[in-house]
Amino acid sequence: MGNFSRDPKTVLQEAIAQGYSRVRFQQGKPLLDRELNLLADLASPQRFAQNNFGNGIRGEGADDFQITNLNVPANDFSITGGACLIDGEEVVLQGNTTYKNQPRPGNVIALPAGASNVYLKVFRSETSGVEDAALLNALDVGSETSLREQVEWEVLVTTQTINTPDHFLLASIDTAGPTITDKRRKGLNVSAIRDELTNARGSAGQLSARLDASLNASGALLANVVGNTQIANNAVGTTKIANNAVINTKLADNAVTAPKIAPNAVTLTQLADNAVSTQKIVANAVTFTQLADNAVIETKIANNAVSNRTIANGGITIQKLNAPQVVNQVTLAAAPPAGRTEQVVNLAETDGHAFFLVSVHVDEPRPGGVLAVSRGVDWKYRVTLIKPPVLQTFRHIHQVVIENTNNVEMKVTVRALRLTES
Repeated sequence: MGNFSRDPKTVLQEAIAQGYSRVRFQQGKPLLDRELNLLADLASPQRFAQNNFGNGIRGEGADDFQITNLNVPANDFSITGGACLIDGEEVVLQGNTTYKNQPRPGNVIALPAGASNVYLKVFRSETSGVEDAALLNALDVGSETSLREQVEWEVLVTTQTINTPDHFLLASIDTAGPTITDKRRKGLNVSAIRDELTNARGSAGQLSARLDASLNASGALLANVVGNTQIANNAVGTTKIANNAVINTKLADNAVTAPKIAPNAVTLTQLADNAVSTQKIVANAVTFTQLADNAVIETKIANNAVSNRTIANGGITIQKLNAPQVVNQVTLAAAPPAGRTEQVVNLAETDGHAFFLVSVHVDEPRPGGVLAVSRGVDWKYRVTLIKPPVLQTFRHIHQVVIENTNNVEMKVTVRALRLTES
């Protein structure tokens, strides 16, 4: 270490702690080495770069200090020449080299088996007149008056993770592959950042003006910014839509088309109440595959939104409607001669209106052979008014009454779908 009245690093840290930013010399006063060194350290661009840029490579696509050509048997790899900013210092490699042939190979080791990290470490060394005769000032004072600090570097391989500012992660390597994964941080060039902002701004005078065209102050989408051209085919899937995220004001008119919606993307929880209106759906956009089972209920559909124009043929099925079903299989006894038997299936008991879609299916018998068979089963919808003694209100019993006129036992299935009153 040079002959200093005080360690320059200690003087700098003390000045920073005091909030000092400049050194001012006075006339007629002696010059002190510690003040001259502090002046240089406070004004050093290294401090500015260290605090504001971090470590990395200037260019976005540059190959500076890129690690390539991993040679496991030779315990070596290539290092591409270039420049790198580490801890505020510019590290320069004039030409390509290798791990073993780097300028300072003192810490070169055999490559660890498996995965490891490759770091570029920067450090500083002092150079005196012993190493550089020019510092002896032979042409004037004839003695050494100052030292020089030199930026040096080395490439290290370790299985450890190092997070100190003087280490920059270049790559991770794996001898089992062998593979190299580039880990260099790129794009530190301020002009490149400016170009990126210019491209992001587009035709707007400022980037904020472009953002204001689509986002409000809280970051949410403005109404009608999402249109047909903004959504790629099948881009809207169940995982892409937060619960109740899709509301009327968020969708531009005719933004939703059949190719834009992935199968089963629209579920009950994804639709906000009254989000679906006629203007929001292109004709035939809603098909069978677009609707998840039980997705459609009364509160999710705006008045008059569902029409023949907006729903493709076959788009809405019983499975897609959110409505309770009554399923019951009954056995009808054989009818006596010139008579009939009856079986009743209860659908609901309520004092309000109830709307049902009813289907009756004769399951068996299904005799084989080529004989023509005609099995008559009659059914009717019946509502009975009752008032049990223990209740204060009247009740309506909604029933399906099935009659068998055949002289054989019949098995029949009744399916009833209760619709919500609009």
